[in-house]
Amino acid sequence: MQELGQFLLLVTFFVTLSTALLAIAGALTRQGAMMRASRYGLYASALLYVAMALILSHGFLTHDFSNKYIATYSDRSMPTIYLMAAFWGGEKGALLLWTTALSIFGSIAIHTRREREPVYLSWAIATLALAIVFFDVLMVFE
Repeated sequence: MQELGQFLLLVTFFVTLSTALLAIAGALTRQGAMMRASRYGLYASALLYVAMALILSHGFLTHDFSNKYIATYSDRSMPTIYLMAAFWGGEKGALLLWTTALSIFGSIAIHTRREREPVYLSWAIATLALAIVFFDVLMVFE
């Protein structure tokens, strides 16, 4: 499972970076297809982050000590509530929590406002995606 999580982290980094670049390019050139694609890219990022969070949560609940992060922040004697709290016990888990929350709430905000001016939405998507990419850089390259 750890390999799947690492793979998803890299894929999500590139999807989110591409989303930010698409949103910026779409807003500057005012191309509707690029602006729509950036919105769907944000939705895809949110789904990928949820998948990573579920994989990490599953690792904590099943005591997958082959994962160094899980081995560092949990043990078999911890009650389930503390195992779930251990998710954000370290830097990478806290960053994953933030990126997951930011991508979910950002997707909800963009989806509920999808009828607004497309250029406005593209700049909002670009800002959200770049903020998420910053956290991704900390998770991937640290």
